[in-house]
Amino acid sequence: RGANTPNWDFIGSASIKGEKGLIMIEAKAHKNEASLDGRMLKDDAPLSRKENHEHIKKAIEEANSFLNNKYGGINISMDSHYQLANRIAYSWKFASLGIPVVLMYLGFINDVEMQDVGEPFRDERDWESFMHGYIKGVFPDELLEKEIDCGLSSFRFLIRSKNIPIVGENKNAKDS
Repeated sequence: RGANTPNWDFIGSASIKGEKGLIMIEAKAHKNEASLDGRMLKDDAPLSRKENHEHIKKAIEEANSFLNNKYGGINISMDSHYQLANRIAYSWKFASLGIPVVLMYLGFINDVEMQDVGEPFRDERDWESFMHGYIKGVFPDELLEKEIDCGLSSFRFLIRSKNIPIVGENKNAKDS
């Protein structure tokens, strides 16, 4: 009661290695969208919010404990990179219940429509460099693209990009 469900950019079902699974996408159009912040709780928060906060904290800690014991170098918590920690914890939870997951961080390249709120990613290299910096100390680079065993199933953490063409661009303008 009173809890928010996570807001994902895309969740879809897929066949993953012959099993019914999930593809969960977190998309970013500019550098300001990926927060380093933790999940804060005000002292005067209602009891329902405090209970929800504690539930989320325990879920992230459980995922971190399992993953860090198995792989090392994983450091997800409520105190930093909350959204990233939340996405990894959800991926682990579904996989631990036997549902394979592909977790994808998708960067929109050259999304000039968003430049008023943050610097857009210039190209694939810019996006990938940004993401490697963003996950540093939270999720090891060497585990990207790899199958992360979570017991009954696994998840993969992928970094991908998509170029965004300029809307309304007249492709024949240079011929005029």
